[in-house]
Amino acid sequence: MAGTRAAKQIQQNRVLMQLQLSSWPEIEAYLARSKAILIPIGSTEQHGPNGLLGTDALCPEIIGRRAGDEAGILGGPTFNVGQAQHHMAFPGTITLKPSTMIASMVDWSQSLARHGFERIYWLNGHGGNIATITGAFSEIYHGVTFASAGANRPPLRCQLRNWWELAGVMDLCRELFPVGEGSHATPSEISVTYFGYPEAVKSVAMSPRIAPTGPIRDAEDFRRRFPDGRMGSDPSQANAEAGRRIVEAAVKAVISEFQQFEAALAILSFRFPNRSSLFREAPNAFPCGGSGAWAGITPPMPRSWATTPRIRPFSSPSSRT
Repeated sequence: MAGTRAAKQIQQNRVLMQLQLSSWPEIEAYLARSKAILIPIGSTEQHGPNGLLGTDALCPEIIGRRAGDEAGILGGPTFNVGQAQHHMAFPGTITLKPSTMIASMVDWSQSLARHGFERIYWLNGHGGNIATITGAFSEIYHGVTFASAGANRPPLRCQLRNWWELAGVMDLCRELFPVGEGSHATPSEISVTYFGYPEAVKSVAMSPRIAPTGPIRDAEDFRRRFPDGRMGSDPSQANAEAGRRIVEAAVKAVISEFQQFEAALAILSFRFPNRSSLFREAPNAFPCGGSGAWAGITPPMPRSWATTPRIRPFSSPSSRT
């Protein structure tokens, strides 16, 4: 009986923590206690002979939803088509022009801001999206600047995090797959999808065992260099148990990072009710929108901020394509 009640509670939490599975009164109630939301963002593109086309969208979605279930974080719909022109020689891949993706991200963000959201945490699953997401942030902040100049209203802030750069995740991936991790159609990302969708596990013979590496250019060149879609990887190692371990590590890190992102807003709301003047005086005291990086705090800063946890910037480049 207790197990049944627990299962029902988990299901209720899952519904409540996904925007698309909530009613408008439930979102209104959520906004009364939090102004932050997590948006999984990825791509629909080939991932080798045994990888799902949705891998780059499914990984952040699986991690984000579990984080929502465990910590009460609201997740939005997955932005599941991104920058994938170099994979277009493989059937099933869908891509967007950079300008289309930027415009769509701006529209999503403006819609959420209109309802009262002030923090959008974009959990990314595709390295090829990073430059365009950063461009979208510039467009979003341009709109904030000219829409609210001189007004006493809270500005919208965005943060980008690539899931494989979450604290401890890449170290775990290297431990699980010391040989053949590669950079595309990796055993770690495919393991995450196998954990989330065990019915989709595929066993496919691949030769050579570890795929070649090389540059990324246009779609036809990519297909010539990487005939089966893999880059430096051996995804035949992928398994659901490895995926479970990766997801658990990623969820722990997402919850911690999201809560810090959310807490920064709460601190500002409490200490500085006129936030527009604060932004004019200390423009570097807030997330700068990079891959998890935060700008430094401009001195002088309130004493209580000296012990406030902040996210450390990552200097390593993205390894996912």
